[in-house]
Amino acid sequence: MRYAVDSGLEFNDEATTGVIPGLVPGTHGAAHAIGAARAAEIGLVHRIVPDETLRDEALEVSYPTAIDREAERMLRTQGTDDHKEAVRAFVDKRKPVFKGRWPPAR
Repeated sequence: MRYAVDSGLEFNDEATTGVIPGLVPGTHGAAHAIGAARAAEIGLVHRIVPDETLRDEALEVSYPTAIDREAERMLRTQGTDDHKEAVRAFVDKRKPVFKGRWPPAR
């Protein structure tokens, strides 16, 4: 989900042209500004929000998604040799030595 604030957006030209700034003469610091409405119109953003609510709006969407992803990753790694090593290392107060083995040992 991409948000824009209603005060507008600024884009570096290298993002759209693939030119590394400073590599081509006259491109260092090149940028242009477009309005949030135009950005939404051409598909650069999904939603326009007031400046003061951007953080809250973004967290409302991203926080639950991040929690779900973390829980899924934890469940996938539970029972692997590396997970067991992490627990042993924590209890022994030492650094873990991971082997990167997948799938979980049975």
